[in-house]
Amino acid sequence: MASVFSQGYLVQEGSTSLDPEAQVPTKHLLLDDVFGLPDVEASAPRWSKSANPTALMTPSSRDRNPMLGGFGDAEECRLLDCGTVSPTCATVPDDPRLEFDDFRIRIASLSREFHQSKDVQGMVSSIVALDSQCFHDELVAVLLRSSLDRKEAERESAVALLRVLLDEKHVSTTQLVRGYEKLVLMWEDLRLDVPDGPGHLVGLLSSKAGLFDRDLFKRLPDGLLGCVCDRVPPGASHDTLEQYVRELQAFKKDVAGRLKDVLSGAASIKSFATWLQGVDAAAFHHEVVLGACLSAVGAPSERFAEKQKAVFEMFKFLTGANNGFCGVNGELDCSPLLTEADLQLGFSRLLGMVGELVKADSTVSTTVVSLFRGAVEQELLAADFLKTARRLRFGGLPGVQVLREAQRQTPAFSRRVWGSGDKRHLQAETREAILEYFDSGSVDELGQIVGELHLSDKELIKFLRKMLVSGMESKQSDKALDAMSELKGFFWSDADVQEAFDELQGVADDLVLDLPYCREQINALMQRAHGRGLLEESYLGTACISAV
Repeated sequence: MASVFSQGYLVQEGSTSLDPEAQVPTKHLLLDDVFGLPDVEASAPRWSKSANPTALMTPSSRDRNPMLGGFGDAEECRLLDCGTVSPTCATVPDDPRLEFDDFRIRIASLSREFHQSKDVQGMVSSIVALDSQCFHDELVAVLLRSSLDRKEAERESAVALLRVLLDEKHVSTTQLVRGYEKLVLMWEDLRLDVPDGPGHLVGLLSSKAGLFDRDLFKRLPDGLLGCVCDRVPPGASHDTLEQYVRELQAFKKDVAGRLKDVLSGAASIKSFATWLQGVDAAAFHHEVVLGACLSAVGAPSERFAEKQKAVFEMFKFLTGANNGFCGVNGELDCSPLLTEADLQLGFSRLLGMVGELVKADSTVSTTVVSLFRGAVEQELLAADFLKTARRLRFGGLPGVQVLREAQRQTPAFSRRVWGSGDKRHLQAETREAILEYFDSGSVDELGQIVGELHLSDKELIKFLRKMLVSGMESKQSDKALDAMSELKGFFWSDADVQEAFDELQGVADDLVLDLPYCREQINALMQRAHGRGLLEESYLGTACISAV
């Protein structure tokens, strides 16, 4: 039997010819996977005999590829699996061994070697040795992209490698989906370099590849599916896919019209929800998110705020998270109509369109930033989405610029230093914040930065210790004590201050080279801290220091 990657999407059983025009399509594997057609050469697509064709195109029972077991919901299409909408003090920063740019260079080199050797276990060992698992979504994108313009054997070996990485938990399902989504967003550019690229990209969703949930097929852009359809030879398989694309386009057109009425106030959100439930097209609901965002972006500037408010009002209602938000009363009469996956994919596709939107209107980026900021503030999108999409460069340079500004405008939700390597950046930002404080003397500004850093208890104590050391080095110890006194009770407690002084005494031997009289300075600092009410007299007693 021919490989799943022969001619990309145009895989056919019982055929060895590489010319799709020269063969009779007997059975297209991916169409059989997605639509469950017992005989794709039937005289008409299966759903054409149904009174509700969309229901058959988007079955409520979603089975995972047999190789990966079952799961039964569309959440396997999520780009992120976030426990919280924003980082907390319990959020552990990523700690990759490599910087992101260095990781990309190493992976690009390893992928070239792998395509030559096809040594799966050797490649797995090399990847594990890089010790940068938080970047493995980029690994997925690089492996898949580099395989698309290679021969069938290289594409199959890349899939085999990803299956092993997935099975051994070196790559998570969400990382796999994110890496694939990055390629989906750039499919038009990909087609310029690899004419067969779109077909190969869609072919990855076959159960023969054993990587992805088949629901991802139904969440692909209609432009990508239409491009693939144009390369399918005439026959029932072509008709099946063509009819599917038409149904998707008709759904989008209907949604756009109804959203216009909802966002203008001519129709209620509840009536829209009733219609959406009746259509029973769950796999298309990310198009609702995208359509609503585009409707707001296209509104006149004087009406944008009103439209944005209505959009988030609708999203809250359709997710079942509404509690009187923006004046909406009542609750859904069914299970949520928008899932986490719908919101993430909808906003991801918006990023993919930013470049074209900005070409048409340079002011659009401001409105798109406002949408992302509002989505995070209303807890519809996790702040981690902004961080991850920015690192993966969703939407290219225009998308990165939007995400960077959205992060800047949501400091209470986004860790201030979120970049490609959190822990390293956190350390750099901590030092910069302390130095800026000693330059400006603004306790309020320091408090704002500390709040934006979302430090854990351990990191907070280390921050205080570093501030004390910096004060000693710059001979501005009183400024350090000022900040500790004024922000105590807001960001740290008496116990945190005491532990910071414990750590300070513990590193005294290391400080001697730079500060020869550091022990005397620490003793004097502890006395002044006691005078400000930061340390108890008993604490000084245990250190054999007089309170006077």
